[in-house]
Amino acid sequence: MKAQDILILLYLLQSADEMVTMPLISRGTGISLSETHSAIKRLINSRLLLGDYTPITAAAKEFLIHGFKYVFPPTFGQMERGIPTSFAAPVFENRIVYSNDDVFVWPHPDGEIRGTSLIPFYKSIPVIALKNSNLYDYCALLDAQRTGRIREREIAEKILISMIGDGRS
Repeated sequence: MKAQDILILLYLLQSADEMVTMPLISRGTGISLSETHSAIKRLINSRLLLGDYTPITAAAKEFLIHGFKYVFPPTFGQMERGIPTSFAAPVFENRIVYSNDDVFVWPHPDGEIRGTSLIPFYKSIPVIALKNSNLYDYCALLDAQRTGRIREREIAEKILISMIGDGRS
């Protein structure tokens, strides 16, 4: 499993009601068409995706909530300006009280917050987050799974489950 596989899975989860094609997935994630094709094959082999690009939601929930943080452990950097992630992201608004000194950010020159840099699990996530708020929410929730304390992880899990919904299981 590669990081781009997860990004494509998240893209497909947030596009659950839309018709998607491989070129659309490639454009929406910024991943080349050939790498998108390979990632989809890996997701199908991992039993996270059906052949028609439909995520298997029960498997996706299980992996994202319980396995993701072990496959993609967090890597922290220094204090930097960036885009808020984990519990500081907009998806957590009014759910967590925190000090501005405690936030995690994806390093990015257009970021408005200074915090401890958290290297995104895939390099283009900060750019994608600025363009696609749903994908931003998914990525920030996964970061909360990787970096959060118990309460933050529990809140992230509930939000993630409600965002994924029932879909196909």
